[in-house]
Amino acid sequence: MPSGGRRPNQHGRPKGSKNVIVKINPTVRARVTEKLVERVEELDLTPLEVMLKTMKIHFSDGTELLKASDAARSEKTKEKARLRAKYEYREASAIAKDVAPYIHAKIQTITLKGDASSPLEIALGLMDAESLRAVVRGKK
Repeated sequence: MPSGGRRPNQHGRPKGSKNVIVKINPTVRARVTEKLVERVEELDLTPLEVMLKTMKIHFSDGTELLKASDAARSEKTKEKARLRAKYEYREASAIAKDVAPYIHAKIQTITLKGDASSPLEIALGLMDAESLRAVVRGKK
């Protein structure tokens, strides 16, 4: 069987054919855009909401699969459930990565500027465990 060269009786793009650019009538484009906007408004969902709901579904499916893997009797069934849960968590993680910039603000670098005559003082001292726990919990 020949592997290269011209193949007989095969169709394709004719030699020397010109590129054709398809132009859409602006009024047709406007009507299509209006219809799409109307359909999205009917759904009453933003793309961000859709992504968040999908992320939650993947995460809850992964959690259920992990519970099922713990309850499974055979090792083969446990392994399948764990692999599927891992897949679901990866999907949820990928969506979370895409959604994060819209929900959480970026951490900005802080430039401390002060007066040379009154410098910033930071007092470090020893704390007992209970005081440290209170600070971490935000009570002090």
